[in-house]
Amino acid sequence: GEESVSLRLCDTLQHALERPDPRITLVELLLHRVPTISRATAIEFVSAYLHHIGVRCQGMADASGLVGLCFRVAMLDRGQDELCSFVEFLERTPLAQEAQPAVRLLAWSVYILNARGAWDMNLAAVWGKRHMFVDQVNFPFELGEESIGSSCCSGPTFSWAGDPTSLRDLVDAVKRGHSVDWVEVHRKVWISDHIKDSELFAQLLSSSRNPSMILQQVLPANLCSLLRLSNTPAPTAVQLARIILHHAPQIADETVDRPRCVAWWTVLLHDQNRLEALDLLRLAGGPAALFESLMWARDWATDRRATASPRERARVLQQALVLICMQDQLPVSLPNLAFLWTGSFGRLLRAGTVAEEEEWLRLAAVSGDSKSAEYYAQQDLPPVLPLARLRQVLQQVADVQEDWQPEIQALWRIGHNQSTAREVSGLWTVAPHLLVDRQGAGELGGQAGCKGPVHQYFLNGIVTAHGTLCRSLQRVLLCSNCEVPEDVPPKAFVTCCADALNEMRNANQLESICVRGPGGEAVQRLILEEMAN
Repeated sequence: GEESVSLRLCDTLQHALERPDPRITLVELLLHRVPTISRATAIEFVSAYLHHIGVRCQGMADASGLVGLCFRVAMLDRGQDELCSFVEFLERTPLAQEAQPAVRLLAWSVYILNARGAWDMNLAAVWGKRHMFVDQVNFPFELGEESIGSSCCSGPTFSWAGDPTSLRDLVDAVKRGHSVDWVEVHRKVWISDHIKDSELFAQLLSSSRNPSMILQQVLPANLCSLLRLSNTPAPTAVQLARIILHHAPQIADETVDRPRCVAWWTVLLHDQNRLEALDLLRLAGGPAALFESLMWARDWATDRRATASPRERARVLQQALVLICMQDQLPVSLPNLAFLWTGSFGRLLRAGTVAEEEEWLRLAAVSGDSKSAEYYAQQDLPPVLPLARLRQVLQQVADVQEDWQPEIQALWRIGHNQSTAREVSGLWTVAPHLLVDRQGAGELGGQAGCKGPVHQYFLNGIVTAHGTLCRSLQRVLLCSNCEVPEDVPPKAFVTCCADALNEMRNANQLESICVRGPGGEAVQRLILEEMAN
């Protein structure tokens, strides 16, 4: 169990090994040094040890029990010491703690045997016996075994019998290594009397070798209340939150009281350590859990005030939202995509700069087929959606959001044909890249006055906007190979570009007009008719 007992200063050890039959002396020596183990465990261990060093005693049976099996299995990794010890194995498989002691020991034995490509003939025989254990912290000690002719590795265990209503007594019992029946504690106490002392509960979880068994017996509403700053100091809440995220099971039965979601949100707002998007992804437990936490936080998180660098936490939350929207391990539906960027998270949505859009183009070029959540989390993600994804959000949202940034509101109104020429021209003047289709911008960016074709999603809203558009936008509409959809009225397109058309006619530049798409031919024909008249 990773706890050492030194026998270096035992003067009788060497003398005992020199005897023809050292078994009795070694058993008594081991019981003297480790009085908590049973005699059955000591006898089995001594027999396995003597067999390992090649000492044969008359009448000594092979160590064919569970303790002997575990000794032989441990010796398989003695030279390399690469595999998990029994305690490390339990830490990495928390659910194993809920199994019977014999099942845990056999599971660890099979893990070592499989890793070393070995086998033990006594494995099946051990499984077919009934075992009685003292199920304590770390390695459970066997009291005895009985062959009952059926594969039943279960039996009675000894448990702590103190006062379950006293959290302080429970902490003391766990620190002393007692085995506490947490199901019984839940049935007698926690199902009706909520835990209120967050400091002591944090001590209990920190002292336990298996916090998951404790957490499973505490009501979700009780765990959530312990995480709220109205009941708990921020450092203690963060400590509890990290334990819950590490050990609590992934269960989403409740709508409001979800301990893992509350814990994730608590760490985000109040953990004083530096956090990045990768930390948030791993704390949540993967993309599915991260998505669940974000959806929960949007609707149910009541604590919105960060005590740890609010600006930095707002940015990392934006990156987490962007990450979940861009990864392809757990595809996010378009309605959910829009849902994430409205409501309480609406203020976090903003349009990217030219540099941020260039960074997204770079990431797309180097990522190849790798668009996993882990890949994106390891990058220094821009805290904004790429423009193509932003347009999908705008398409899905039925009403403009009051919490959105002004440029996002303007883009929504243009996309939904509710803008004015003044608003369109103002946005074009300060951020023309938001309206441009970047796929064609590279080839056409060098033409005079041309910033690339206007994206067809915005064309209808631009040409039908009430008022007069700025001349530079009119020229781009005419001369940058805009893809004109069928739903764009040709007359409205030509009318909104009237000033630029007159200038181009007077300067003999009409041949530079170029519009494409399903409605492009109708627009070109109407332009020729207008200019002829």
